[in-house]
Amino acid sequence: MALPKAVKNTFGAAGVVQRCQLHKRRNVMDLLADEYKRSADQRIRAAHAMKEYDKAKAQLLKTVEWLEEINPSAAASLRGVWKKR
Repeated sequence: MALPKAVKNTFGAAGVVQRCQLHKRRNVMDLLADEYKRSADQRIRAAHAMKEYDKAKAQLLKTVEWLEEINPSAAASLRGVWKKR
């Protein structure tokens, strides 16, 4: 992942890389069987629509737990949003 590395090299620990919600959703969907895509997309979109960070994060973490049972790679992709925070 070149962008996070470049940000870290330039700004150190204070550097922040904001992930695109659309691309993150697409990354997760690409890892799922068709039967789970609609539900996963609805869950992620609902969290992204929330106004309060803590509630949105809690909803996304619930989605990660759900994904763990279905596809650990998809769960890891979504969990990657909070790496190193």
